[in-house]
Amino acid sequence: MSRFTRRGTRLAVVFAVGVTALAVGAVPALAAPGPWHPVAPDLTDAILHEVSAEGAGGPWAAGFTVKPRGFGPLALHWNGTMWVRTAQPMEDGRLDGITAAPGGQAWAVGSDAADHQIVQHWDNSAWRIVDGAVPDGLTGNLVTVDVSPRGTVWVGGGLVDESTGEWGQLIRTRDTDGTWRTVTLPPAADVGNIVRLVVLSDRDVYALGFTGLAHYDGVTWRREALPAQYADRSVHLYDLARHGKRLWAVGHVQDDALWRRPVVLRSDAGGPWTDVATPQETGELNGIAFGRNDVPLFVGETANQNQDINRNYVLTVDSHGRLVHDAQPAGGGNLYSADTDSRGRIWTVGVAGDPDNTYVSVPYAAYKD
Repeated sequence: MSRFTRRGTRLAVVFAVGVTALAVGAVPALAAPGPWHPVAPDLTDAILHEVSAEGAGGPWAAGFTVKPRGFGPLALHWNGTMWVRTAQPMEDGRLDGITAAPGGQAWAVGSDAADHQIVQHWDNSAWRIVDGAVPDGLTGNLVTVDVSPRGTVWVGGGLVDESTGEWGQLIRTRDTDGTWRTVTLPPAADVGNIVRLVVLSDRDVYALGFTGLAHYDGVTWRREALPAQYADRSVHLYDLARHGKRLWAVGHVQDDALWRRPVVLRSDAGGPWTDVATPQETGELNGIAFGRNDVPLFVGETANQNQDINRNYVLTVDSHGRLVHDAQPAGGGNLYSADTDSRGRIWTVGVAGDPDNTYVSVPYAAYKD
């Protein structure tokens, strides 16, 4: 997703890591004080994967509907009072990433029913599939899209080698003149199938993949090193956000006793990644957003219904720099994404709570003042 105003930028991944661990320092006081307001769309058999809230035209949410056979792409636009379902240029397929862009525009990525990568553009009136965004004949998916401050569109995901069945990375960029180009990471920085791109500028880009995190400084791509305590474990990061000079990353790590334990990492002013102590409980964090007082809010899910019957999971940072539980959105279940709009409201999307394990997918959305 894009953050052309750059309040906070996001990325996601699953990989094993290694380097330094430090303690969290003091952070501003508790997260946004206002209540959550559920604003779920009137839909069933659907899932919302991502929200992009900073566009001048209002928040966007993307995901897919669940059909008897396969999926249907889903893009919703908030009109100030309700979600409006926008017409799609393809009947079958799915959308996994979306970003608002200046001038009321938006970009979305996903795949069609034949597993071909798809890029869509909203021109302030309709969605259309962008020809030439991906070379013909490729199969795989696109799951992340971001737009740089100068208007370059970056998309990322994976492609399948038809001869071996193995997955590899795919990054494409669109210049402001409409020219698409392939970005290839050098072997030393190769992070595999891309799961998130964060484009702070065209000379400051983060690419997160199945096997690591890489950074582009305008000249060279290099791998990032993460805390050494995870060197012999598989840590799964789902989101990364930049706020001021600080980067935050969230996800989970496998735990023998808890199954999955939440992970929060931090990097200050380009320094090493450090581990922030999280509650010793079952949970995973999927999204990061920042309230009006600039304190981060982390949303996710838990498999332990003793912690929350609906399985949603929300943490924030208190005035002592500790991670603590924050208010959970009523009726929400697994929360997959979060973002902050131009008014300072935090938005989250995912699926509605399912305490009886009926596994009926009902999309969910809420915002917090």
